[in-house]
Amino acid sequence: MDTNKMRDISRERIDTAVLDYYRGRVGACAHYCATHLGLDRSHISKSLQRLKRRGLVVVDGTYWKVAP
Repeated sequence: MDTNKMRDISRERIDTAVLDYYRGRVGACAHYCATHLGLDRSHISKSLQRLKRRGLVVVDGTYWKVAP
């Protein structure tokens, strides 16, 4: 399998897990999400940036929320 395709699949899984985490909360910082999901905070931060570019989450100071 192409490594870029594998990378895209894992990104999709992380993005889905992160979005599901934030859908169940009013808001949280990336550190809390990383702790809950058992992933490195840098992966969570990159995922949140991708989700922000898609308009699915917004940032309020240091807290991230699902976009209204």
